[in-house]
Amino acid sequence: MTPRLAAGSESRYRPDESEAQSARRDRRESAIGVEIIPVGLVKRKLAGRMPQELDAAGLTVRELLLQLPIKPELVAFVVVNGRLVRRDHRLSDNDVVKLVPAVGGG
Repeated sequence: MTPRLAAGSESRYRPDESEAQSARRDRRESAIGVEIIPVGLVKRKLAGRMPQELDAAGLTVRELLLQLPIKPELVAFVVVNGRLVRRDHRLSDNDVVKLVPAVGGG
């Protein structure tokens, strides 16, 4: 069943998108700022320690990492809006920044 909307309302409904993905996209589009998504060990290290107010727009990835309460060396890869970027990449409003640690094992 396709959702129906009230007359005059706008929607960006995408049938291949889950409700969670849709909510994240809507939140990104309506909010100004940078969304930070820590992964794996980075997520565990930042649990409960993520700064409440962090205006990262205009900063480089390196500058962002220095503002977080973790060692920057913990982050091996940074993905911005689905693209792998270098640490000198400058962030913009509505960027989604994924912080990925190195994975080791034996």
